[in-house]
Amino acid sequence: MYLDLPSECFKHPQAEAEACRVQRIFYEREGKRDDADSMFVRERKALRRSNVLEAREELREAKDLKSKIVAAGTLLKTYASSAIEYALADFTCKYGTDWKRPVILWVALVIFVFPFIYCLTHSISGIHGAGVDSIWNCLYFSVVTATTLGYGDLHPVGWGKAIASAEAIFGMFMWAVFLAVFSRKYMR
Repeated sequence: MYLDLPSECFKHPQAEAEACRVQRIFYEREGKRDDADSMFVRERKALRRSNVLEAREELREAKDLKSKIVAAGTLLKTYASSAIEYALADFTCKYGTDWKRPVILWVALVIFVFPFIYCLTHSISGIHGAGVDSIWNCLYFSVVTATTLGYGDLHPVGWGKAIASAEAIFGMFMWAVFLAVFSRKYMR
């Protein structure tokens, strides 16, 4: 039995989440892991939407000023939680179901974006000029920073310290995500 109804068929995201949960369990019992993974992703997205709708409804139903302030705080907290969940779990690896996303994201940022920022801001000491040599040095520094290897022959200055810190945190996080996704995908 295959039930892949579009999200528009459901009036409330909670109903979609429940339908996806039931379908996911069915797929898991049949050994259809990829289909179960896609239902899990849909379930999590629907739950995120449901939480936001519930917080909006709570704000809409609030009567007095105190309850409106509390409901507005709850709505802001729900939006922040939803954004963080999207950024860390959905965008990076589709809730641990897609191993390609963390690899592509890591390569795109470490090989292209961060070196471009370093070259643009001239924030690495020991690199002078704007030639091909400086581009290769920025790429080298980016890879060394993202892998947290840190040889020490080049180091960031000025804004480069913040950029390199962010890249090191990003690099460590993405390695952890990749290992978790890889383990989940191939070890179950």
